[in-house]
Amino acid sequence: MLENTTNPPSEELAELSTLHDKKQFAELEEVCTELIKKYPKSFVILNLLGVALCELGKLTEAIEVFDRTIDLNINLVESYYNRGIVQHRAGQFKQAIESYKNATRLDSKHVKSLYNSGVALTSVGQLDDAINVYSQVIHLDPNNAEAHGNKGFCLKRQGKIELSLQSFNQAIQLRPDYAEALNNRGNAFKELGQLTRALQDLDRAIAVKPNYAIAYNSRGSALQ
Repeated sequence: MLENTTNPPSEELAELSTLHDKKQFAELEEVCTELIKKYPKSFVILNLLGVALCELGKLTEAIEVFDRTIDLNINLVESYYNRGIVQHRAGQFKQAIESYKNATRLDSKHVKSLYNSGVALTSVGQLDDAINVYSQVIHLDPNNAEAHGNKGFCLKRQGKIELSLQSFNQAIQLRPDYAEALNNRGNAFKELGQLTRALQDLDRAIAVKPNYAIAYNSRGSALQ
């Protein structure tokens, strides 16, 4: 662990925390950039600077900052997780997957890294790996509706419609207003030729999320 002397006084840390909580990221970047000159080994400042840069869309700079946090301490789960988040946003899915893997090597129960790894794996078409990861998330967090829904999405993409329905059912049971799961279950019912049930789900998806264009498209397709 880093020594406390590497960090600024508590009142300055409180100021940074306030800026973060108020989402004043431009000012947070400015203050962190100045403080890091005085406290170059402060994980706290670097982490907040990386978050600010990410939120401001300065993704390359944010990745570089999180690289620095890892150089300072290679055993901090959050450093790898945060870098993975930024790489993910930058469309660097393979790099993000590796960062999430590093996080879970340090903490095999780090649900956020596992979940986001599943999202990235889905983005690069590694559906079996994504399903495996989502299953791990569900084992650790059975009430994670998004993990159930995303697992169903991967199963559906593999043509395993009946299995995907089991996942969608669980997701919707946990979150009845889960528009994405309702849309995906509706499309699964459509593929099984169960148009009445498909339209019921798609109508529900639109009802809970009126601006959800994908659900309108799905409904139009079901009616053709």
